[in-house]
Amino acid sequence: MNIKISGRLILGFMAMAVILAIAVGTTIWNVAEINRTSRRILSLRTPTAEASTAVVKDIYGTLATLRGYMLTGSAMYKKHRSEMWADIDATLVQMDTLSKSWDDPKDIENFKEFKRILKEFRHSQQRIEDIVGTPEEQPATQILETQAAPGVAIMMENISKMIDLELQGDVGVGGDRVQILGMMADIRGSLAMGVANIRSYLLTGEKKYAENFKTLWKKNTKRFADLSAQVTHLSAQQQDAFKIFSAEREKFVPLPAEMFAIRGSEKWNLANYMLLTETSPRALKMMDILLGKRDMQGVRHGGMQRNQQRLLSIDVARNNASVATLLNTEWAILAVGLLIAGLVSFLIIRSIVRPVNAMTVAMADLAQGNLSVDIPALNKSDEIGKMAQAVLVFKDNAIRSKEMEAEAEAQKHKTEEEKRRLMLALADDFEASIGGVVNSVSSASTEMQSSASTLSSTAEQTSRQATRVAAASEEASSNVQTVASASEELSSSISEISRQVAQSTQIAGTAVAEVDGANEKVQGLAVAAQKIGEVVALITDIADQTNLLALNATIEAARAGEAGKGFAVVASEVKNLAKATAKATEEISTQIGDIQNATQGAVEVIGSIGATINRMNEIASAISAAVEEQGAATQEIARNVERAAAGAGEVSANIAGVNHAADETGQSAEQMLSAANELSQQSESLRGEVNKFLANIRKS
Repeated sequence: MNIKISGRLILGFMAMAVILAIAVGTTIWNVAEINRTSRRILSLRTPTAEASTAVVKDIYGTLATLRGYMLTGSAMYKKHRSEMWADIDATLVQMDTLSKSWDDPKDIENFKEFKRILKEFRHSQQRIEDIVGTPEEQPATQILETQAAPGVAIMMENISKMIDLELQGDVGVGGDRVQILGMMADIRGSLAMGVANIRSYLLTGEKKYAENFKTLWKKNTKRFADLSAQVTHLSAQQQDAFKIFSAEREKFVPLPAEMFAIRGSEKWNLANYMLLTETSPRALKMMDILLGKRDMQGVRHGGMQRNQQRLLSIDVARNNASVATLLNTEWAILAVGLLIAGLVSFLIIRSIVRPVNAMTVAMADLAQGNLSVDIPALNKSDEIGKMAQAVLVFKDNAIRSKEMEAEAEAQKHKTEEEKRRLMLALADDFEASIGGVVNSVSSASTEMQSSASTLSSTAEQTSRQATRVAAASEEASSNVQTVASASEELSSSISEISRQVAQSTQIAGTAVAEVDGANEKVQGLAVAAQKIGEVVALITDIADQTNLLALNATIEAARAGEAGKGFAVVASEVKNLAKATAKATEEISTQIGDIQNATQGAVEVIGSIGATINRMNEIASAISAAVEEQGAATQEIARNVERAAAGAGEVSANIAGVNHAADETGQSAEQMLSAANELSQQSESLRGEVNKFLANIRKS
């Protein structure tokens, strides 16, 4: 084969490049398809399905929180419902954007219908929330609070006024007053109990309360008719009140039946009625749009969400098919590529590797010195032939180099003989000139070592003597310092005692002033206790008068007979209260007497304490004067001791200087001795090195 190695390699690489291009192109096309489907799944199908699911969850959530608010009235449910509607608004904005990419016109139309129903659904929920907890929520209760209750209040006010006038004696002429009073009381009682049963029925819906009202209202109607027949026996004020009562009663008569009818209907709770008839049906419609309508078995079919999930499944299946196709194609391309790579490798090994291996063996033989080896491939015209020509040149050069090495070896032997002769002559000259100098240095270092030892011994003895003197001086200085410190502490203690005594004198004076103030306050307490006693006496007189009045009232009530029984009970309670007041007042008087006695005793004790504190003040003043004299004497002692301590310290400092100088002398001597020893060692080492140098020179 006459093609060069570079040509063969290029052809092999081109074959591999073609296989690689086919593989990459197929991969790019399939990956692009997978990428388009994946983007559609990630940016359209999945967000649409997730948004639909979120809307469904939030719709159910708003219904749940609305019911929670209707049941409890808690603002927490309002807040949660508001947050869910905010989530729904955000989700709708996302779905509006996504709907622009939908490819099913039916889904787009259903989404528009969904938004319309969702708006009505939200408005319905807001209406329910607005009326929850208000009278409008329960129309029957609203009638009770706005129409019936105000009229009942007016009726109760006027019937009570008629009863009060009857009890006060402001009555008309003739008639059985007891019977008339009983009619009024029955009318008021049956009216009050009837209204209570109306409230109970509106609250619970139990029929028994409605039946109770009807029974009570029959009684009220009968007694009202009886009282109407006795109008001529009423006073003018009672007749005016009866007219107002009758007018309000006439307005009230039709209201209970109307309230009972509303309470028994589906609209008795308007919020619940709206939830069942408006809000919930709209939620079901939206579920039908999103999730599909239910069949006979209750299973939903169709719907925006299910349709998007179906499209999502189609895209996922398409994506999986593309991935499978890509994998199969890659496996086929891999098999073809391996086959072509094997063929190219075989051709390269046969036409390139074998000649190169033969050339390698020849070059290895040349490297080991076998100059008779034959160089292969000298007849080739490719790169291996050129390599063989170059190796042949290396062989020729190696043969010429071997001949030149033999000539160089003979010249080297002659040169070494001449060098040995010159080195022996040089060693003799060096020994003659350097040997005397080394001997002189060794002798001088020995004499210097002896002198340094003597000087070091003398310095050490001087240092020991100075150390003994310094120790004695330090001990004397320490003793003087101890005495000085003790004197200073004694002086400080006396000063502190003087200060404490002065402070004690000041505190005693303050205590005397405070005792005088306390005496004045206790005297004021005694005066206040005396005034409280006077007030208690006044309360006692009032209680006695109240007791007399209660007794008189009891007598008058007894005279009135049956009509005065209630008043007699009140009079009896007032009498008992007056007795209790008198008893409590007596106990207060006893306690005040004890307070007055205790106060007088406190005045006497405080006076005694004041006298004692004055005596303590005088004693403290005497102690303070004595302590000041001791302080002055102690300060004089301290000053003298300090001067003695200063002298001892100066002596100690001078001795320390002597000791330091002796130490420095010793150190210098030791350094000198060390230098002498080192010099001696170095001179001996120099002698050995010179001998070794001369021996090496003579051997070379």
